[in-house]
Amino acid sequence: IVYPTLRYGIDEYNLSSGALEHRLKNIHESNIICMSYCQNPKSNLTFVASASFDRSIKVFTIENNWKIVTTLKDAHDDYSIFAIDMRYHREKWVVVISGNLNLQEVKLWYIDEGQSSNNKTIKLTGKVHCVHHNTFDKESTYLIYIGTTEGVFQYNINEIGEQPLKSFIDTETKSKHNSISFIETDPDCLVEGDSVGKVRVWSISKGGMVKTIERGILKYQINSLSPWNEKVVIGGTRDGKVLLFNIEDGEAVDSIGFHSGYVYCVKVAEHWKYGRIIVSCGFDGCVKVWGTMWMKSNI
Repeated sequence: IVYPTLRYGIDEYNLSSGALEHRLKNIHESNIICMSYCQNPKSNLTFVASASFDRSIKVFTIENNWKIVTTLKDAHDDYSIFAIDMRYHREKWVVVISGNLNLQEVKLWYIDEGQSSNNKTIKLTGKVHCVHHNTFDKESTYLIYIGTTEGVFQYNINEIGEQPLKSFIDTETKSKHNSISFIETDPDCLVEGDSVGKVRVWSISKGGMVKTIERGILKYQINSLSPWNEKVVIGGTRDGKVLLFNIEDGEAVDSIGFHSGYVYCVKVAEHWKYGRIIVSCGFDGCVKVWGTMWMKSNI
């Protein structure tokens, strides 16, 4: 488990051995805002990108004792780099996608053997809350999704035009679109949560909203979404809940647990001993690991 701290650094906990192993390294000159990672399928190196209030983005590898691959100094002209994503692209580049809230822009950085270049910038009309690449698309149509206060917009980074390829806009409620996640095994489904507890299910091919979930299970800001399977999504909420809910009927499948503050991030992982686990990170300063073998629901 790797996550940023308010001490300018990165914490890492290794759960694969019997004892809990921990290491910490300070890599920025100010607090870290967000992180993302990708893996090189050939070398199995894990690349991590972190954005900081010092306006820099640093890319490093976990396996080589957190060796810094490159530093994108003054990546944006404003410190509010609140969104970041990355992907290994065309078996050559690590692509870092960074979104700036105040400047309403997204930049793409191509990193090859420590050399970095930014030759693509996307200007938007709303504040950027999240960026996410489509994990199902082919290399020739590298699609990304940008969540803003105006809606969610699809771009092809190989052929960026002035207008997005598709727009996903809820005309009834223009609230903050601050979480994007894709359902596993279904490349046509985009699940998106916002600041007032509304979850929207979109059809990517049709560009339309399939349904909206806004009943009692989700009343607060959806800070993070992560897919469990083709029907069930895990959500982390502003009131500290970690929930599993079914996007087909909108019902709560299970309540995993609670934090005493915002839940900023939820992820699904495989553990060598406990099988599938859920990891959540909260404003209460805790990273919690939840086992799923005990859950009453059969998902």
